[in-house]
Amino acid sequence: MLMTLVLTRSYAGNLMALLAVRHISEPYQTLHDVVDDSSVNMIWQPESAYVQFYRSATSGLFHKVGEAEKAGRITHRTFIELAQSVNTLVRRGDHVLMEEEFIEKVFTAVFFTRSGTCDFYLSRDIFYSVFYGMLTHKESPLIPALSDSIMRVKEAGLHDYWNTVSIPNMTSCKRPPTKITVSTILSIDNIWGMFVVLEVGHAVALLVLGLEVLSSRLLHSRDSQEQVGRNA
Repeated sequence: MLMTLVLTRSYAGNLMALLAVRHISEPYQTLHDVVDDSSVNMIWQPESAYVQFYRSATSGLFHKVGEAEKAGRITHRTFIELAQSVNTLVRRGDHVLMEEEFIEKVFTAVFFTRSGTCDFYLSRDIFYSVFYGMLTHKESPLIPALSDSIMRVKEAGLHDYWNTVSIPNMTSCKRPPTKITVSTILSIDNIWGMFVVLEVGHAVALLVLGLEVLSSRLLHSRDSQEQVGRNA
């Protein structure tokens, strides 16, 4: 009975904790995580610089990405098709979008605006760096002026500010919490396990009681036989 009481209280406490705090899984934080998981596929833009890079790689991580493509684990979608793919394939849970950070932030912002929840997350690891620049003639006098203007815009944070203003909820899902507190109504579906533990404890207790009674009777019967033997 004491063991049953302890198990019941322990299970009830764990159950309430699970009902109050919900853990949100974020299993893919690096490119290694995606490549090593054979159950998930990747979405890349066709014929992009990234695709050409991993196809030409002869060793290392990007070579493994190329091997994954040969194994049929890469799906190619154009930029116009990416939004639909995110809402279907990625939302389903068996695809991961491999795209520039800014574009992924735009998608998460758009879907957050529609639903009000962070249905997608961005990995904390950056696996490939790309630098953008403005191209002009080698001897052009505009180069110093352009370089100075670009540097001032970046240092002042105007680029990030313009992105935030032009795209609503741009930073809403930047770092979504992995644990959230939820309120739910207790029902049989939620606490059936506790009743199972309780009934199993009762059954074990009855079994132990039956064994004790049987053992007591056998012991009493043996004592009676010994007493009869002595009298004889």
